[in-house]
Amino acid sequence: MRTAVLLMLVTLAACAKEPELEPAAFSVATDDGMFISAKHEGKVIYLDFWASWCGPCRESFPWMNEMRAKYAGQGLEVVAVSLDQDKDLARRFAEEFAAEFTIGFDVDGSVADQFGVRGLPSSVIINREGRLLESHTGFNETQAVEFEEALVKALGKS
Repeated sequence: MRTAVLLMLVTLAACAKEPELEPAAFSVATDDGMFISAKHEGKVIYLDFWASWCGPCRESFPWMNEMRAKYAGQGLEVVAVSLDQDKDLARRFAEEFAAEFTIGFDVDGSVADQFGVRGLPSSVIINREGRLLESHTGFNETQAVEFEEALVKALGKS
């Protein structure tokens, strides 16, 4: 009897599906119009929330440039969304760090609220099917290694 129950539990575990991932569709204003995530299905999106006054954001921008250069050919899109009230402050910051990725503006904080942002920088990884894989708060060297590992894993899943 005990063996039969164990066998049944093992069989159920083997047949269990992965949990459904939460949809993560969003749109954000850019200087060129709107970035609409649904138009980028099939890509992995690294969505970063930042502000010009954020110290760790100064470290994350060069890293995001590096990730974009390294993985764009594998389907990575980097979108950095400023929460600054003044778009000119955000533009100057992005220019200072030579951002080579999409810069969005979330002046009213609605996109940040959608993703539950509680600190800056915060980032999320959205898979190729438009579903939220992971979210992170903060940025430092250790986290940069972990974030890149998460991106590589997401990019490897086609």
